[in-house]
Amino acid sequence: MVAHALQLVDENLARDQYRRAHNELSRSLLGFGYTSEWPRSWVGPSDVDSGPQIPILEISAGSSGMSMIAASAFDDTTYLSELMTTLDFAAFPKEESGGLRYCASNELGDAVVLYSTVLGPLWERVKSGGRP
Repeated sequence: MVAHALQLVDENLARDQYRRAHNELSRSLLGFGYTSEWPRSWVGPSDVDSGPQIPILEISAGSSGMSMIAASAFDDTTYLSELMTTLDFAAFPKEESGGLRYCASNELGDAVVLYSTVLGPLWERVKSGGRP
């Protein structure tokens, strides 16, 4: 979600955009979090860039990955935890060579997951203009 980068320009507007996007796109079911490609108020076609959607629940892996970044950037720990629960359940995690990889992912998906998990002190420093 672009609201993540918008934090550098206008924190209040960024939070408002995150809240609005979260309300329209984010869903939770029994502790599992996921994100839809389209808002609840509109039905659109599958987007080739986002990959296939899981019907009925309208789960989009691409949108869910972007939501991981946004939830991390806006300290939405509850939703981030639900998204990670879904990832750990549905993306076929595999431990190998002392690390963890997701068999249902690819290089881009792996980069998105990594970025969402390393946001923290460094991002806070960037937002503050480099001031400690």
